[in-house]
Amino acid sequence: MTAFLDYYELANGVRWPASEVYALFAVGPEGDIRNHLIPGYVYGGIKNALENPDYSRIDVPALAIYGVDYPITELFSDYETRDTIVQARMRRRYEVSRKMEAASRQTFMTEMKNGKVAEVMGAGHSLYLTHADETARIINNFLNGL
Repeated sequence: MTAFLDYYELANGVRWPASEVYALFAVGPEGDIRNHLIPGYVYGGIKNALENPDYSRIDVPALAIYGVDYPITELFSDYETRDTIVQARMRRRYEVSRKMEAASRQTFMTEMKNGKVAEVMGAGHSLYLTHADETARIINNFLNGL
């Protein structure tokens, strides 16, 4: 598992807690990563919910925390080492991702009756690791306001 955690850190700039690996994968006695524990249909459901969110059925307060204005290296840690053709493809993917994220935030803000959006500047997907203190503060403020 150490090799997996090292690779994740190298590729993403943050080290995943071992508990995340144990939650997602079967780990052998030698620390080898085996099969994925989460069935494929779960990811299909997540994908569908992201593409077609139905916030109308949610009537409790909800918090969405988004990383915004993060550098391209947050999405592609190896961006600087790539040739210009690959970098151009990475930039296109980065811009598409940012547009999709902005649309997701807007949808949540307009359709979620009791929703609150918080934005963490410069944070990407793993903001709970890279911006842990700010993320915890946002969550605590939300919970304290209930």
